[in-house]
Amino acid sequence: MDLSSRLSQLDSLHELDQLHLLLEEIQHILYHEFSPPAEWYGMRATKLECYDTLNWREFADTFYQKNEQLYSLGHRIRMRLDQLLQEWEEGHAFSLYTYGMMLNDIHALWTHYSTHYVGMETDDDVLDLIRDMTHL
Repeated sequence: MDLSSRLSQLDSLHELDQLHLLLEEIQHILYHEFSPPAEWYGMRATKLECYDTLNWREFADTFYQKNEQLYSLGHRIRMRLDQLLQEWEEGHAFSLYTYGMMLNDIHALWTHYSTHYVGMETDDDVLDLIRDMTHL
């Protein structure tokens, strides 16, 4: 199945599969230097708004002085989301590079967290973020 066919099924996929597909899409766009249409930005802005509802700062702060990678990733995701949403609000477009970096950071956070912590969750902020990520 080609990329556009798989993207048409995006909302029916599991959240991690959605993230992988969004990463594949932005890598394809950046590699081929495409300029997405306004509709694409609108659909991806909706995804940004979903990611914006998650408590990235609280999650990151939970790992302050416990896990520098998760702490940094959480704050970097929040910073990039803020930048992308501001750009979207100001001009109905946003930096494709920053968007790709944010998706990479989310993937890195998810991978690192699931490798080191899944099954050992005890903090409410961590549990809330994980619960919310599974319902995007």
